[in-house]
Amino acid sequence: MVPRRLSASVNMVLGSVSFAVLLVMTIAINGSSNFWYRGGQFFGTILTVLMVYAVSGRKTWLSRFLSNPVLKWIGDRSYSIYLWHYPIILLISKGIKASWWITLIEIVLSVVLAELSYRFIETPIRHGIIGEYLNILRSRPKSRQEKKRQVQVARRSLKVMAGTFVLTVSLILCMVFVPKKNALDTLQKRETKAKETGKMTEEQLAKQKANGSESDDTICTADLTDDEILEGLNLLLIGDSIAVDVTDDFYEMFPNSVSDTKIGRITSLGKQVLDSYIDEKKWEGEGVIFASLSNSPINGELEDIREKIGKDMPLFLTTVRIPHETFEEESNSKIKKFVKENDHTYLIDWYAASEGHDEYFDADDTHLLPAGAKAYAKCIKEAVLAAYKKENIEIPKSRLVSSTDTSTDSSNDSSTDTSTE
Repeated sequence: MVPRRLSASVNMVLGSVSFAVLLVMTIAINGSSNFWYRGGQFFGTILTVLMVYAVSGRKTWLSRFLSNPVLKWIGDRSYSIYLWHYPIILLISKGIKASWWITLIEIVLSVVLAELSYRFIETPIRHGIIGEYLNILRSRPKSRQEKKRQVQVARRSLKVMAGTFVLTVSLILCMVFVPKKNALDTLQKRETKAKETGKMTEEQLAKQKANGSESDDTICTADLTDDEILEGLNLLLIGDSIAVDVTDDFYEMFPNSVSDTKIGRITSLGKQVLDSYIDEKKWEGEGVIFASLSNSPINGELEDIREKIGKDMPLFLTTVRIPHETFEEESNSKIKKFVKENDHTYLIDWYAASEGHDEYFDADDTHLLPAGAKAYAKCIKEAVLAAYKKENIEIPKSRLVSSTDTSTDSSNDSSTDTSTE
């Protein structure tokens, strides 16, 4: 059982260590890190409880530091700042990483509006101004002094109502200036599309299974045209909601490949999907396109993927454009570095290809419109063609039925024409 009060030295150590660890966690660990979902939030909560316990006891340097006027002022208005900062950020910079002066404007506006709402709305309501105003309406003053007091309360109540009115108007203006696209409708459409792509994946896998074992007769990619390479390859695309938008274009370009995509799929879950294809579905193809990198930071998954598919199978990694996430730059740096350091590993640089193309993106600046989906698929196509011309691997001729039929028909037509002449 924890004692009611610890010694000053124990209090100091307990509070100082908890505070230091919390500070390091705040600075060093990204908000989207898997750490928070693997006990990190619970660990942070325990540290916070210990720190509060320590500063609530005897006086320490930490309790004096946390009680200074500046931190107390921020603490008193923290809830108001919390309410104001996000709509301000969305309206000014749309949540995208902005220049320092834009960030400064957002901070100043958040603090100013928080101070106004704290002073003229939150504090009076917390002190019972609404109840006092209702009492005024229900009672009549019996003396001059009581009437004067009621007038003062009424004035304060009017200030609160005026502040509430300004806040309401501000919220209405926020809604007026929000982009016209309905985020809920967009999400519903994307979920419907995700269900369709899931069925397409099942159909493609069933089709591959029905075709059974492929012919031993193979042909090198160096001897094929671009269209024949795209048609003949059996690639596995594992993606998140960005890749959901690209599914139709992907199957149009790669009719013998498989696209497995899902909304909200984080990197580690994408790795698990790859494991299931290799271990359970016994997928055997010519390469993997890993595009499940937009929903979480990279934490060693690339090394695991490279090891899982073998050192010789081509692996394609897509850079990400996620301007509303803080790990965008870090993820892209890790992807490029990994590609440079590993053989048979290729880059699909979507970040570079989409630079300056606002017409590619939906209202969230991340998900794709039809033009963006085609551009994304084109990135995949160009990277795959460049890689397999270099790799010069063998693929079964049986996958090139349409090409073979076309060439046969052409030769028959040619011979017919010759004989006619």
